[in-house]
Amino acid sequence: MPRIRLQSTIAFIAVCCAALATSASSREHPVCQAHPSRSGYAAAPNQHPACPKYRANAEPFGDARPLPAERTFVSPAVDNAIQAITAKMKDQSLAAVFANTLPNTLDTTVSLFQQYPTLSSYIITGDINAMWLRDSTYQVLPYLRYMQQDANLRNLIHGAINRQVQYVLSDVYGSSFNRDALSGTGVFDGDSTWRSSFLGTSYNAMLNKIVYERKYSVDSLSAVMKLSYGFYNATRSLDAFDSNWVAAMALIIDTLQIQTQDTAQEDKNGGPQYTFQRLTVEPKDSLIHGRGYPCSYTGMIKGFFRASDDAQIYCFSIPANAMAVVELRHTAEILTALGQSALATQALTLAASVDQAIYAHGVVQHRTAGQIFAYEVDGFGNYIFMDDAPAPSLLSLPYVGYVNASDPLYLRTRAAVLSNANPWYFSGAATDGVGGAHYGTGWIWQLSIAVRAFTSTSDTEILKCLKDLVDSTVGTGFMHEAFYLDDYGYYSRPWVAWGNSFFGDLILYLSDTRPYLIYT
Repeated sequence: MPRIRLQSTIAFIAVCCAALATSASSREHPVCQAHPSRSGYAAAPNQHPACPKYRANAEPFGDARPLPAERTFVSPAVDNAIQAITAKMKDQSLAAVFANTLPNTLDTTVSLFQQYPTLSSYIITGDINAMWLRDSTYQVLPYLRYMQQDANLRNLIHGAINRQVQYVLSDVYGSSFNRDALSGTGVFDGDSTWRSSFLGTSYNAMLNKIVYERKYSVDSLSAVMKLSYGFYNATRSLDAFDSNWVAAMALIIDTLQIQTQDTAQEDKNGGPQYTFQRLTVEPKDSLIHGRGYPCSYTGMIKGFFRASDDAQIYCFSIPANAMAVVELRHTAEILTALGQSALATQALTLAASVDQAIYAHGVVQHRTAGQIFAYEVDGFGNYIFMDDAPAPSLLSLPYVGYVNASDPLYLRTRAAVLSNANPWYFSGAATDGVGGAHYGTGWIWQLSIAVRAFTSTSDTEILKCLKDLVDSTVGTGFMHEAFYLDDYGYYSRPWVAWGNSFFGDLILYLSDTRPYLIYT
């Protein structure tokens, strides 16, 4: 072997070994390490056989927000709303959790709010110092209703839209991004071990320091469209939708259209546009051969990672495609208002095709549950029925706006999701709920309980969900990400802003739709 080739081979092996080591260690970050005391609560590691976990120090409910001077953003409109709503609530524990969770994104995660020369907002997830397209959308959604009362808050959300647009234009397949790279400094934020194990196309993306994680998922791009439409719907203003925004929407629509190709079509056209493969001890963190299992054409949009950031089994996710249908139609409304009729038509045509394909290929006859929505299909006739905790999920289909909560097909699907027909449904001494592959068996996500409440038509079920959510904070005053089915006190991620915003938004939703459940 020529010396240069030998040296290259040795160097490659060294990189792979280092990547494997850092990939393995990254699984210990951040969920398997102690988290410092923050804003009046603490969590420490324990010896429970399941990891990740924290052991709660049960404390009385109360104000656990940072001091006003330590908050990363202050909105008088949000603070006034919290005061007005909690004053009317009959359950003081519920009121305390709401008062802590609703403002948590503003209090702790606004890493950058730049007003000049352009509005730009960088919003981290919480204990991971990066901005996810998906998370950042859900983190600020509850604040849309207060923008008209708070110009600074409106600018913050406008800035988040601008930054999402910049990220999409930099890498449409990226799922989370770094802060300072857009300014040209090329500085990584936070821990870099999750990026160190990229291979192939994804390894090349690592060299682009804007990208923190490149787990392409349909719902991430839909989340960008969702926040834009939420802003438009709340303001009826087009001032957030400039030429960059139009370019980003065009890129999203083109990318989703490209991802309707099946595996054979991709090969005929020169191969897949997106691949992802990494050295890892967790199969859910990579794709076989970098592209996942083969799929046949359906008219739906291929995706490769779920909202939990876990790899899909089959490439067509029914919940993610359902969300895409809704948000493509919403985006077409904005594009029409901007005079972008051709692009609006393209979005509507794709939405109609995907909608038809969901019912043609995504409705299956389950052995015990009857006719229901599948979770993922491959176009060859194979499907998997399960549900994952974060939205979009099968449980969340009414929440994302795809079906009515009383739809018979949805109700059968819902009943199956909340039963042993779903391998990720768990029932224990603490409560019952949906988890997923992200943490493994026995772990229930608070997000799934909130989704259950959002989509329920039963007052009794909603009240049970509220009790579960409050009890599972074990006195900390905040949502976590998951807890063990037999003990609320074993939980993961004590600082995850998406869960906090989602709970806050649930209370706002109930105050609009079922005020008698929470008010005196």
